[in-house]
Amino acid sequence: MLLLVLSCTMPVYATNNSNITINIIYMAHNYSPDSFTGGNITNNSIIEKYIPNTDLTDKIISIARFGTPIITIGNGSEPKVMIIAGVHGNELPAQIAAIKMVNYLKNRDVNGTVYIIPVVCPRGTSQDMRYWYGENLNSVANHPGTPTNTILKYANYLKVNMIGDFHSTQPGSYPGNYSVLCSKDPIYESYNMAVYISNHTNSSLISYEKAGVDYPGAVEDMSNLEGIPAVTCEVLSPHGTANNETIDRSFNQMFSFLKYGNIIN
Repeated sequence: MLLLVLSCTMPVYATNNSNITINIIYMAHNYSPDSFTGGNITNNSIIEKYIPNTDLTDKIISIARFGTPIITIGNGSEPKVMIIAGVHGNELPAQIAAIKMVNYLKNRDVNGTVYIIPVVCPRGTSQDMRYWYGENLNSVANHPGTPTNTILKYANYLKVNMIGDFHSTQPGSYPGNYSVLCSKDPIYESYNMAVYISNHTNSSLISYEKAGVDYPGAVEDMSNLEGIPAVTCEVLSPHGTANNETIDRSFNQMFSFLKYGNIIN
């Protein structure tokens, strides 16, 4: 596995009291071009249509060509939270919302530090492709060498306090509604976090007794099992689509997640 962290030549952005840095957290597994995560996300017409037209967005697009981008907002102090989107490349609202969130936060004071991975696999997003190297990235976060496993390892290294993994769900599928998924064991705060987000975003609450039983290898489950409270947030949107409503709903779920973490007032 080739893992690049804090090695990008992108500049540091000074915006009010916050610093913004953009780095690559993951490029390729075993140097195989089939598992390269980088790609031009603006090849996806829906992404290109809805992402903010800013210099900061352009920097994210540029670095995503080379691998999985991670944006750090803040100075590394606690609380530390992580927003993840694009685990499935064809689930578009959360990816657009995450890029909007980076732009929203860039001129605002934040308490602590926010790490945002807006596009886990830019290559998949660029092709509106759900899987990476034939793998469902939300089933292999427990497999060393996968992008999602690398993300969780890095979150542990950073001593992140909580993780929000943002998705979309198709009509008629599971959960098939605006929802927040969580577990009560081994970390009850996952449930508390989900209750808060559910109450503040009109999202259904879906709670499991124990992480890793129903969805082994899921980002949320593996995060909870490794000691970082986590939730999964879903908006209702067919694969490969997004509109202002679904993007706003995903953005509001992220905003509520940050409010719960005392990152924003």
